[in-house]
Amino acid sequence: KLIWREEGYIDVMLTYEQSLGNNQLDKDKFISIDIGVNNFISAVSNKENVRSFIVNGKPLKAFNQWVNKLSAKLQREGKEKEHKLLWRYRNKRINQFFASITNLLVSLALKENIGTIVISKGLMEEYQKKSVKGEKFNQTFRVIPFGKFIQMLKYKCDIGGIDLKITDDERYTSKTSSISGDMEKKEFNGKRVKRGLFKDHKTGKVYNADLNGALNIAIKGLGEGIREQFLKLSNWIDKLSRPIKLNLFGKYSASVIKDIADSNSLSGDRRRTFSETFC
Repeated sequence: KLIWREEGYIDVMLTYEQSLGNNQLDKDKFISIDIGVNNFISAVSNKENVRSFIVNGKPLKAFNQWVNKLSAKLQREGKEKEHKLLWRYRNKRINQFFASITNLLVSLALKENIGTIVISKGLMEEYQKKSVKGEKFNQTFRVIPFGKFIQMLKYKCDIGGIDLKITDDERYTSKTSSISGDMEKKEFNGKRVKRGLFKDHKTGKVYNADLNGALNIAIKGLGEGIREQFLKLSNWIDKLSRPIKLNLFGKYSASVIKDIADSNSLSGDRRRTFSETFC
């Protein structure tokens, strides 16, 4: 199907059938994701060999601020054609970024036999509201399509046979210790000691704040038993304090997965199917 656009280009839409995954993945293994801005996603897993990782969101933040500022200027000057071209370019760059992250998440889950991904849409609802916090805040945060990212992830999870658990409630996930706190009772047992770090008052240990939030999102979405399971891992402290940091705003490479996990639990046929679908 061809769709002619006013800007002078054509969208080509292809429709085809895609079989869903065979759903043989281990649903007790999860990747839990905290969505943010400076750190676009922070991910932690209860699969022992899968390292925690953070995808840098600062390039998207700066890009979005630049687009919103230039967009306002073009509108003031009445340059409608240039304004449309700017937003076309902006949408392509953001779609590429989202595709890179969702490809990474789903391919990692399939490779490591992880059957569940947990994510919260609380931040999406907070930032997409009309803001009264000032021009700079609006240029930076507004119109980052967090909802589109979640939709793209859900589509790929469905094809891969991965359960995507979307939680609506993100309250207290950032201020509660995922190891010793209780969000329901508002027993936080910790606080941020500086930007990016969270200190557990009960254990005295310091964790990455966003990874602490990601584990709390898993506890919110999958139940309190997740904490006990996580603490049985021999490397649980490393999982909360030593993430791999990734920059994916430019170009995604499938080799990134090798830095996160070393095992080879995915059969050749399944890996080939995934590559043909997403890469």
